[in-house]
Amino acid sequence: MTKQLHPLLAFLIAAGAATAAPAGLKPPSEAEIAKMEAAMPSEATVKTATPRKLLIFSQCEGFKHSSIPFGEKAFEVMGRKTGAFSTVVTDDCAILESPEFDTFDAIVMNNTTMRLPLLNIDTKGMDEAQKAAADEREAKAQARFLDFVRNGKGLVGVHAATDCLYKWPEYGEIVGGFFWGHPWNEDVGVKLDDPGHPLLSAFNGQPFVVADEIYQFREPYSRDTLRVLLSIDVTKTNMNKDSIRRKDGDFAVAWIRKYGKGRAFFFSLGHRHEIFWNPPLMQCYLDGIQYAFGDLKADATPSSQLSEQYLAESRANALSRGLVNVFAELKKYTLGGSDKAPRQVANMVVEHQVTPGPSRDQIGQRLTELLAAPDATMDAREFACRQLRFIGSETAIPALIAVLTDDRLRHPARMALEAIPGAPVDTALLNALPGSAGLAKAALIDSMGQRGVRATASALAKELANKDPVAAEAAANALGRIAGPEAAQALLATREDAVQPLRLPVDRAILACAESARQGGETALAHTCYKALAGPDVAAHIRGGAIYGRALMDGPSAAGKAIGALRSEEPKIAQAGARLVIELPGESIVPETCAVLPALPAANQILAIDALAARGDRRAQDAVLALVNAENVDVQTAALRGLEALGDARSVMPIVRLASDETAAKKVQDTARRALNRMNGAGVDQALVDAMATADTAVKTEYAKALGVRKARIALPVLYQTVLADDRSLAKESCKAIAALCETSELPKIVELIVKTTSSSVRSQLENTLVNVARRTKNEETSVSAALAGLERAPPKPARTSLITALGKIGAKPALPALKGALTDPDLEIQRAAVKALADSWPTAEPILALRGVSLSAEDLVLRVLALRGYARMLAMPNTRPMSETLKLYEDALALAKGDQEKRTLITGLGQLAHPDALAAVKPFLQDKAVQEEALMSAVSIMQDLGGKSMTFAASVNAKDGPKAVDGDPKTRWTNGKHMTGGEWFQVKLAYETQVKEVFLDAGPTGHDQPRGWEVYVSRDGEDWGEAVATGGDPKKKAFTITFPPKDGRYVKIVQTGGGARNYWSVNEIRINGLPDIKEVSQIPSDKWKVSAARSGGDAAPENAIDGDKTKRWGTGGGMKPTDWFMVDMGEERTVHRVVMDAAKSRNDYPREYRIYSSLDGQDWFGPIGAGKGEKALISAICLPTRARYVKIAQLGNEKKMWWSMYGLQIIGE
Repeated sequence: MTKQLHPLLAFLIAAGAATAAPAGLKPPSEAEIAKMEAAMPSEATVKTATPRKLLIFSQCEGFKHSSIPFGEKAFEVMGRKTGAFSTVVTDDCAILESPEFDTFDAIVMNNTTMRLPLLNIDTKGMDEAQKAAADEREAKAQARFLDFVRNGKGLVGVHAATDCLYKWPEYGEIVGGFFWGHPWNEDVGVKLDDPGHPLLSAFNGQPFVVADEIYQFREPYSRDTLRVLLSIDVTKTNMNKDSIRRKDGDFAVAWIRKYGKGRAFFFSLGHRHEIFWNPPLMQCYLDGIQYAFGDLKADATPSSQLSEQYLAESRANALSRGLVNVFAELKKYTLGGSDKAPRQVANMVVEHQVTPGPSRDQIGQRLTELLAAPDATMDAREFACRQLRFIGSETAIPALIAVLTDDRLRHPARMALEAIPGAPVDTALLNALPGSAGLAKAALIDSMGQRGVRATASALAKELANKDPVAAEAAANALGRIAGPEAAQALLATREDAVQPLRLPVDRAILACAESARQGGETALAHTCYKALAGPDVAAHIRGGAIYGRALMDGPSAAGKAIGALRSEEPKIAQAGARLVIELPGESIVPETCAVLPALPAANQILAIDALAARGDRRAQDAVLALVNAENVDVQTAALRGLEALGDARSVMPIVRLASDETAAKKVQDTARRALNRMNGAGVDQALVDAMATADTAVKTEYAKALGVRKARIALPVLYQTVLADDRSLAKESCKAIAALCETSELPKIVELIVKTTSSSVRSQLENTLVNVARRTKNEETSVSAALAGLERAPPKPARTSLITALGKIGAKPALPALKGALTDPDLEIQRAAVKALADSWPTAEPILALRGVSLSAEDLVLRVLALRGYARMLAMPNTRPMSETLKLYEDALALAKGDQEKRTLITGLGQLAHPDALAAVKPFLQDKAVQEEALMSAVSIMQDLGGKSMTFAASVNAKDGPKAVDGDPKTRWTNGKHMTGGEWFQVKLAYETQVKEVFLDAGPTGHDQPRGWEVYVSRDGEDWGEAVATGGDPKKKAFTITFPPKDGRYVKIVQTGGGARNYWSVNEIRINGLPDIKEVSQIPSDKWKVSAARSGGDAAPENAIDGDKTKRWGTGGGMKPTDWFMVDMGEERTVHRVVMDAAKSRNDYPREYRIYSSLDGQDWFGPIGAGKGEKALISAICLPTRARYVKIAQLGNEKKMWWSMYGLQIIGE
């Protein structure tokens, strides 16, 4: 059930559909019940001789949760499956007067939002004695409810059980607290306050994350009276919520308490349907219910009385019990099965891995035992191995060593061993090495290398002679990682006799030793290793690394070696030389590189240029500049790229020539242009300007492009000349550059250019520049003085037209006389330009009478229509004129309209008036085929505005939430976010001035956030409020209407004057003079629908949009086209109020523009009854309430890549 904005006039197309009664709550589906069956515990925690009886109350006077039938079914399944209890459901407290009530063992308050009185006794027409008797019955019912628990039975509260019976303090005492808002409806972290408590065994001592609507609570909630079991973990929950009221961080989720001889259990999770097939939550509910029965014994000592020692023991006991349960389950784990146990253990590991202590040791020990368990699955053992990497200790070493022979476990075991610190691991690896072979030995060796312990080098050195090549190579790699003298000497000795395939890993390891020695200051050892790798028999990439490292050791004197490497025909050697050009210290490397640059092979030239650019030494400019005309295109582009960092004024002309050379390769041209844009050396801007003055046309174009991008204002004088060039490309680029460079001081020059140019496209560009630059100044005289001066000089007609258009767009008042004067110009084109300037662009309604005069007197149809368009636009502008007068002006204009085109213009204008009378004014045209489309579009627009769209809001706080007070959603509201103290205010700005005479306020279905006192003010301008038009206040009324003598105004302010309340002030719904009018409507069932579309892509069939499966979609199969449509045959006539389209995860696949049409027979279409432009994945389109069987959505936008897709489609109506 949703609330839908209702039309304010009964002018609509189909008459008189009756208001639908509220639909019942939807029960769980068979599939959802199956999920419940699977999630429920298989047996009761405590078995009793005879099943208990559970009475489930589901009565609601407040918000009615859709999860109520889910809770009813879940508890019924739970009782049946476990044999612990049977259930009876009622929504009538009359059972409190029945003997049957005593047969129950506990009550469940299942999302009840009840209000006193409990008994539904109609006292109207009763005399005083009868009323007294009714009161006595109510008192007995309340006493019987309390005695039920007090005398030894139980109460279970589900979610909204605390949003219930606020005026009954004893109920609040039993249930433990009252609802105080729900800041969250999302994933939140939940911690176990008392992990070892019997009612929390389902969670194995571990915190968890759950998605639900999460409550906060007010008194009588207190840890002094309640044993809090679960609460929000504020470190794992979004605490950036305006509606958080509690400042102590205490957000309980579940608790228990004793009440007399009885017991109460409250669990706030139960808003979302899926809560009722969550296995741990259902186990917790079962334990809570059995506690309420008295079958499951549990301590209810209030939380504030628990000692730190108790809580520490509770945590330890919970972990120990939880480990037993989780690891028993984990032992059976297989990939693809339930991952509950692995996730729980992984969470434990994350929580404890950085905190040494008994808990960490327990988890590590359990993982170690699981790894060694012969009856555990291989998936479980592998999981244990991987977790030991994060939490393993010395005790895990034997088990990890033992599985190194297993092909599957070898790698995770190695990872775990490598992560365990300390000598025992190294000793264990060394001890295992002699008895190992094959891949197991290689794995041991590799792990020793990863640990990098130099004491293991001698043992690894022996393995270099292993006849198994895999082990020998692993030893070489390991020694390279360990490095140091012993490792290096072993590798050097082996190298003399090593043959392939061992030679390469040995050389690689020697290079690693050399690098380690160089970085560690072991110069002699580094030289020895580098020298061993200098021969031609060494692989080029290793030799290059040796050259690089040795040169860095030698410093500036190694420039020659760097150049030698740069000349090499072997790419890896040349790359090493290029790195040295960048990194080698000293001054000589740059000139020496420049000297050899021309003679290098092309590939080496590119390496050298890039290296010189990276070094950034501008001494290399000339050498690099010489290569911009190289025969090799890649060398050219590298040189141009290098000049971005190295070039100055000297490089400008050669680069410009390439940028303008149409015979050059495209990538050369593009790179040259980029270099001109980015080159930051001295004198570049001036060089560009100087060269541009004498360049030929094609080259000037490139100069203009670069100067605009570079923001070089010194170029304006030459650009003023080139913008008048005959060459269109040069003029266009000059225009763009002028637009980027001009400031308000250049306005006269821009006007001069508009007058001088003979090119219409250039004039249009300059006109836009004139407008944009003029708008930058706040001085109205300055903004238009240049253009007005230009007009006074009587320029040619094209220039006059352009200047008139610009003046309209600038919209400064000093230009108005000139524009009005142009309305009577002898030249028709000038008249049209002036009318368009005023009608389409002028920002105020000041020219309205002038436009009306043209619309009445002009002989030219185009002039009349243009003038009427502006007249209609200005009539809708904010003004002090009464709406009745504005509508009379429209009425007069429509009566005088000389044709359908003029009528269409005025009717479209009516759509801009957010007023009920404007809706009435549109009514006569809805059946006029000639203007029907405009009339319908205007009606839709007015309805949307009257639905709250046109209202704007201000408030003492949280003004951004103002629209929530008019969105028709009972779950949303504006709120001040803190206790009422007096002086808080909420303000609505209407779309029009009217006689305000009534304000309706509703604090919403939950809580008591109504104002304790109020004052209402009405203002025309939002500044002058005068005296309050109404004052009062009834703290007991949540929804009420305030009436007062009519007062003209557009602004309405409500001031909250009460104080001392422990509640926020909230506005769930506000109506001014009855607007927006709210009507309850429902989603129309789609089970009988037939759907079709203009086209569908692949398996994206139309039926996917209505099957309820959000993993499937209907889609066009290609980019959106204006010919796309989607049609629904609902199977029977309905009144359509709204259409909801959801592109869901294909979030950009919404219709760019849409119109909605209706039909009774699928042949004759009426509408549009709804229209709009898509802006996000979820679109809720308000429609004119229309009787229809068929609904068609037409998509009017163009998108080359994006489909139009719908994962869900709803039609809301009656």
